[in-house]
Amino acid sequence: MLGYSVANLLQASGNKVQKVNLINDRGIHICKSMLAWMKQGNGETPESSGMKGDHLVGKYYVAFDALYKAEIDSLIKGGVPEEDAKKKAPIILEAQEMLRKWEAGDAATVALWKK
Repeated sequence: MLGYSVANLLQASGNKVQKVNLINDRGIHICKSMLAWMKQGNGETPESSGMKGDHLVGKYYVAFDALYKAEIDSLIKGGVPEEDAKKKAPIILEAQEMLRKWEAGDAATVALWKK
């Protein structure tokens, strides 16, 4: 809605606007799940766990959050301000790098996503 509104405002101001929308399951949220699965999944699959695929992805999204919060807490205890800790936690930096690799077509990252 926000993007559509901004596009309409720009168009009404005389700018040429091309509206596009990318619908996929890529993004930082999926990278968080993939990263947590890499760290804690031990090869778990929907078949081996008896879980639906989307539930398994959700399980590791929650696991990522727990790892992230633990890293934030550790940084804060070490004297890093909370806002900086949220940005500097190693696992969030790793997830951001994974997203960059994925969007660049990195073979290993794409293979993990397909898995």
